[in-house]
Amino acid sequence: MRYRVLSFVALLVILQIAFSAGFDAGLPHVLIDEVTVRPCAWLVRNLLGDASAVAHGASVVASGATMKVLYGCEGSEVAILLVAALLVAPMRPWRRIAGILAGLVFVFALNQARLVVLFLALSDWHEGFGALHGVVMPVVMVVAVLLYFLVVLRSGQAGDSAPLPAGGT
Repeated sequence: MRYRVLSFVALLVILQIAFSAGFDAGLPHVLIDEVTVRPCAWLVRNLLGDASAVAHGASVVASGATMKVLYGCEGSEVAILLVAALLVAPMRPWRRIAGILAGLVFVFALNQARLVVLFLALSDWHEGFGALHGVVMPVVMVVAVLLYFLVVLRSGQAGDSAPLPAGGT
């Protein structure tokens, strides 16, 4: 167990450093502007019915509010946390890969939902935006990713366990 915890912490640090280096090399434009903000603006238009919502660089701009998505707001931290946890989890490689790929999709969808909620709060509930942005939504993200990890871990262990031999322990 100690080995897994130390491996998890080391992987977390390495992945975060590598991700930060990618940000220094131009990753922000693609990850924030294209992968995060464009879908968020589309969701605001189509789910919240704000026809004026558009993606403008790193911002979702609408008639009622402008929300800028900064480094860290694109969901990378919880994605890195999940990937590091799954890389050290006791499971078969194919289950690990499937868990990581599905987990990245899950984190993306979860983060998009978070951004839409934050945009709605910014537009209609200014007083609550700070608490939602700084406390509530980060906790929701981490708890949801933890629950996802536990489900993947349990399903991976259940699917990987072989029945005990008859009469054996």
